[in-house]
Amino acid sequence: MKMPSILLSSAVLLLVLSSCDFFRGIAGRPGGEELRAKRERIDSARAQAAAIQLAKADSVLREQRFRADSAHAEDSLRSLGKLRRASAVKGLPSASLERKYYIVVGAFSNEVYAEKLSARYAADGFRTGILRYRSNGLNTVYASPSDNIVETFAAWKKILSMPYAAKETWILVND
Repeated sequence: MKMPSILLSSAVLLLVLSSCDFFRGIAGRPGGEELRAKRERIDSARAQAAAIQLAKADSVLREQRFRADSAHAEDSLRSLGKLRRASAVKGLPSASLERKYYIVVGAFSNEVYAEKLSARYAADGFRTGILRYRSNGLNTVYASPSDNIVETFAAWKKILSMPYAAKETWILVND
């Protein structure tokens, strides 16, 4: 009876001792579960790093597209003669301009007419306002003030499609 129990004990001891985890444990090294968890953390960190790299590349691409679109919009407006610098417009109170671009949709000596046109564009969803010239008393109606030339160009094209839009509509650049 002693022989089978010794054989059985030896077999069990041999199985336990032959396990990699057992020897790793003796050596103070991580076992199978710890290695799997570490591998998952490494894979997760690599995936996160790849996502960050992809986001950076996408951001750079969007910035390049924005710059190209901005240059195209500005060139198009300049070639049409529809882009004017605030510094070149006499009597304009440029200190009151908070945005870089304004779509000028009309100018009136009568303030009531300016307010009516401003209200008409506002009713169609445009942000509007009136600039009052110091030198000649004109009331200039503007729409869609923006710091983005691409947005301004799109709004200008939309305004030109309105049935009541003046063909003389132009963009004022606050420089």
